[in-house]
Amino acid sequence: MEQYMSVLCSVIEKKDYFAADTRSLLDRILCRKSDKYIIARIQTAFVHALKIDNPDVIRKAINGLKILVCRRKVVPEKEAIDILLSLTTSDICNETIKQDIRILLNATTLENNQKCAYELAYLNFDNCDQLLDRLDQFDKPKLLAQNFNQISRIIDDDTALSLKALEILQKCSNKENITDKLLKSIAVLLASTNSKHIKSLCCRLIVEMTEAGRKVTDDIISLILAQDENDKPIEILKVISNNQTISEELKNKIKLFSDMDSLTGIDLTKFEEFLDTMQQEYQRSRVLSHLSIQQLLSLKIEKNELKNSLEQKLIDIYALILIQNSQYSFNQTIIDSVERAILSQLLNKNILDAYKVVIQSTKCQTNHFDDVFRIFIDILDQNNKLRIFHCDILVCIALTLEAKEISELKSLEINIFNDDEIIRYVSFRGLRAAYDRGFRSSTFLQWCDDIIDKLEDNTDVEVDFDLDLFETIAALKYIDFDKIYGKPQNRWNRELLICDLIERFYITEAERFQFYEAWLDIEEHRKSQSDILLKLLHRFLVNNNNALFTECYETVKILDQIDFDTAHDILLHSSQAFVDLRQAYLTVIIHQCLLNRAGISGKYIEALASNMMSTFGFDLSQKVLSSLQSISNLPELENILNFSKTYHIKLSDIYVKNASVPILKRSLQIKLLGNQIEKADRLKLGVCLDDLLDKNWAFEQLNHFFSIVKQSNSREKERYFLCVLEIISHYKIPSKEENYEKYQQF
Repeated sequence: MEQYMSVLCSVIEKKDYFAADTRSLLDRILCRKSDKYIIARIQTAFVHALKIDNPDVIRKAINGLKILVCRRKVVPEKEAIDILLSLTTSDICNETIKQDIRILLNATTLENNQKCAYELAYLNFDNCDQLLDRLDQFDKPKLLAQNFNQISRIIDDDTALSLKALEILQKCSNKENITDKLLKSIAVLLASTNSKHIKSLCCRLIVEMTEAGRKVTDDIISLILAQDENDKPIEILKVISNNQTISEELKNKIKLFSDMDSLTGIDLTKFEEFLDTMQQEYQRSRVLSHLSIQQLLSLKIEKNELKNSLEQKLIDIYALILIQNSQYSFNQTIIDSVERAILSQLLNKNILDAYKVVIQSTKCQTNHFDDVFRIFIDILDQNNKLRIFHCDILVCIALTLEAKEISELKSLEINIFNDDEIIRYVSFRGLRAAYDRGFRSSTFLQWCDDIIDKLEDNTDVEVDFDLDLFETIAALKYIDFDKIYGKPQNRWNRELLICDLIERFYITEAERFQFYEAWLDIEEHRKSQSDILLKLLHRFLVNNNNALFTECYETVKILDQIDFDTAHDILLHSSQAFVDLRQAYLTVIIHQCLLNRAGISGKYIEALASNMMSTFGFDLSQKVLSSLQSISNLPELENILNFSKTYHIKLSDIYVKNASVPILKRSLQIKLLGNQIEKADRLKLGVCLDDLLDKNWAFEQLNHFFSIVKQSNSREKERYFLCVLEIISHYKIPSKEENYEKYQQF
C-alpha cells in the first residue's frame, strides 16, 4: 500500500502528467476518462489509505492530498475531511503528521461543524485558564477525546480551576463520549473536594452523562451513596440504575433506600432490612455513611410499633452512631432509646460505650440520667449475668463524677482495693473527681495513705501527697521501686509508667533499650507534653492487654511526627490507638507531599490513609509515600495504589527516593517485570523495558510475555527473550494487536 501511495504521489506531483501531451500515458488515459473522474479516483484511493492502521501509509496519503489540494486546487471530499479531523486526535499519528493535516485543512473550506472540530483538535494553550476560556466560547460543543483529557489534566493538577472545568463540561453536547480518564478525575474530585458546590456539580454531571448513555463504575455509584442528602443521591442512583446494569448489591441498596424514602408509614419488614444493611455497612468499613444515618433519623418510629428484637437492632445502630459521632449525643430520639435499653437492662458493650460518650458530651443532662445511674448502682450490687459489664459501668460512674457532683461513692470505694488494675484505676479516677469537688471519702484517703507508707518504706524518703502519682500507681500492674529509688519525686510518674509499660511485654534487653531510646526522642521533641502522652499511652495499654510490643514501639517512633492534639485525642478516645496513630502519620506524609492542598478534604486524606493501612499495612504504606517527593495529581496516586494492590508489591520492590508518582510507578513496573527472570543483564533489561513502556507497550502486554517465558523450559530463554525485547525496541515495533499476538508465539 505504501508503494502505491508513492507512485500516485509521484504521478500527481509532476506537472507534465497533467498537461495535454499526446505522447504520455496519462494523456491516453485522459482521452478515455475525464480529468475529474481520474482525480476523484485518486482522491478515493488516498481516503482509503487514510483508514489503514499504518502511520507510514497515512503520511503518504496525506502528502498526496496536500498535492491535490494545495497545488492542483482540488476540493477534498467531506469524507476525507472527516477522517483527517479524526486522525488529529488519534494515537497513530505523530506531531509531524498532525501538522501536515493542519496545513491541509487550513487550505480547505470547512463546514461549520468541521470548523468547530478543527478548532477543538488544535486547541492548545500553555495556560490552563486560557484553554478553559477558549473552550467556554464554544456553544454546546462536541468535545474531542483530547479535549476531555485536557480538562482531565486541569482537574487533576489545578483544583482552583475545577469549578470552571465542570461548568464547561456541562455545556458540552456529547457527554456520552467522556473518556475513562476524565471520568476517573471527576470521581476523585467528588471524593476529595471540600466544596459542596463542586460536589453538587460533579453529581449533576454524572447524572447527565448517564442519561446520555455513558456508563459509570460501581466505585462512582458508591461515591454517590456517600453524598449529602441535599444532593438527592437516591434520585441520582435511580437515574443511573435505569440507564445501566449495576451490581445486585448496589441495586438492592438503592431499592431499599428508595423504598424507605417513599414510605408514609413504617413497614417493619423493610425497616428491619434497612437496619441489617446499616449493620453490614458498619462491619465492612467500620463507619456508617451520613446518608444512612440521615435516612434512619428521618423515619417516624413509634416504640410500640417495634418488636423486641427489632427494637434491639435499632438501639444497637443508635449506639454505633453515638460512638462514631458524639454530636448525636444531643439527638433526643437516640438518647432516649439508649437510656430505655439501659433501664431495661438490655446491655451490651456498644451500648455502654455509647453512653460513656453521652455522659462526656452532655455532662449528664439527659431525660433519664438519674434513673440510669441508679440502675448502674443496682447492677454493681448484683452478681449475675451482667457482671461482665461491671468494669464498663464503673467507667460510666467515674465519668459521671468527673462531670457533676454526686455523693454516691460506695461502688467505687469497694473497688479501689481491687487487684485488677483497670478496675482499681477507674475507681481511683471517680473518687479523685469527687475529692476535687469537695467530697471526702475516708476509704479513698486511707488508700492514699497506704500508698504513701509503701512508697516511704521502699524509697527511704518522705513522700508528698500527690494525686497524680497516686493515680499512676493505681494503674500499675508491675511496680519496681528500684526504678524510683534515689530520684526526685517529680520523676517517679515517668519511671513507674515506663517500667510498667515495658513489663507488660515479653521482650529482650535490646528491645527494652530500643524503647527507652525512642521515648527519649519523644521527650526531647515534646518536652512537657511527653508526660501527658506517656500517661495516655500507658492507659491505652492497660485497657488493651493484647497489644504487641512491635506495634507499640513502631507507634512511639512516629509519635513526635503527629501534632500533639491529634495524638492526644487518639490515645484518649480510640479503641485501636496504635492503628489510628500510624494512620494519622500517613496522613501527615500525604499532606507534606501534596503540592496543592487547597480545596482537598481532610476526610478524603484520612480515608486514603485508612485504605492504604488496610490494604498494605503500615510499613509498606510508609515506604510508598516516603519514596515520593511530591504528589501533584491525586488520580495518579490512586492509580499507583491500585496497581500496587493488583500486583502485590513488596517492600523490596520500592527502590526509588524523592520520585514523582509516574516515576515511582515506572520503577515498580520495571521491577515487577524484572523479578520474573533471573539470568539477565538487569541494567540492559531495565533500559529496554523503560523504552518499550515509553513506546506505549502496555505493562499488561509485557507482563504476559514474561509469564510465557517463565513457562518455557529452554535453558537460554532469558537471553533469547532479552534479544526479542531489544529487537522490538530497536525497530520501534508498535504495540498493535497483530504484533502483540505475533510475539506471543516466542
